[in-house]
Amino acid sequence: MNYADYSYYQNVFGGSVVPESSWLRIAGKAGDYLNAATFDRLTDGIPEEYAEKVGRCICEIAEYLYTYAESLMKSGTGQAGAKSYEQIGAYAVNYASISDSISALMNGGSAGLDSLIQDIIMKYLGNTGLLYRGV
Repeated sequence: MNYADYSYYQNVFGGSVVPESSWLRIAGKAGDYLNAATFDRLTDGIPEEYAEKVGRCICEIAEYLYTYAESLMKSGTGQAGAKSYEQIGAYAVNYASISDSISALMNGGSAGLDSLIQDIIMKYLGNTGLLYRGV
C-alpha cells in the first residue's frame, strides 16, 4: 500500500532526498516496515486522524532507507559495499559486497537501521494506539 505519494513527499513533507524515479520502491519498503509495526492495521485504510502522522512517518523512513542504500553504493572509500571488518593494530580493512550488504539488510542484519526506523515509527505513531500488540 502506498501511504504517501511523491507529491506529498515533496510538497507537504518538504522532502528532496529521494528522487521521483525511486519513490515507489523506497516508499513501498517504508510501508512494509510500517505494516509490520502496526500489525497491518492500516492496510484497509488510514483513519483520518492519523493520516498526517502516517504520511510523515513514511516520508522520513523512506529518506533513511534511500540514504542507507546510497551509502552502500557510494562509500567514500571507493569500495563497492559497507565496511564489514576493521582492525586497528597492523591496520586491516575488509568491505562487503553490495549484494552482501543488501542481503544483510533484507534479512535483519542491520540492527542500527532497524532500530532507527523503529524510533521514527514511535515518534510519529507511539501515542496513536496503532502499535498496540493486543486485540
